[in-house]
Amino acid sequence: MRRSIGSCTIWITDVLRALVATMLLVLLPSAGCQLSSAGAARGAHRSDNGVWPFQPESIRVHPLTRLETTDDGTVLETWVQLLDGDGYPLRGLGLLTVRLENAGPGYMHRYEWTVELESTANTDVRFDPVASAYMLLLEVDPDTLPTRPRVYAALQTPSGNRLSGRLSLDEPDEGS
Repeated sequence: MRRSIGSCTIWITDVLRALVATMLLVLLPSAGCQLSSAGAARGAHRSDNGVWPFQPESIRVHPLTRLETTDDGTVLETWVQLLDGDGYPLRGLGLLTVRLENAGPGYMHRYEWTVELESTANTDVRFDPVASAYMLLLEVDPDTLPTRPRVYAALQTPSGNRLSGRLSLDEPDEGS
């Protein structure tokens, strides 16, 4: 079909073909996409048994943990990683307890701190995205430090699981 408008001749079939081709190019790539996050909320990322797979399964006191003495006093810089079932670090929720213990004879824990991991607004705990670990600065009295210091960390999750890990601070690194 041909129609003349002034000095221009337009082929209606050519215009329709161009319009259909343009619509196909625009709409086909997005045909498999979901426009809302409703799929994720319904469990698109859940495992076969219905459990969220990215939750803490273990805890690790990171080797960055150390006792730091400055003019202002002594601080236990504690780094704690929560790990999923595949061993990858992640954030988590629950009650985190950190203890500074004596690893030598006459076991006793000297200090204990408890922090609620509930949101990023918690100012006592900082999650470091580079180390993928929580970092806590805990003040200690240098006169009462254990002779063989060891850091113990435990997480009580909202589901009732208790995860724990330890790191001795007086042992040399494996690479040393």
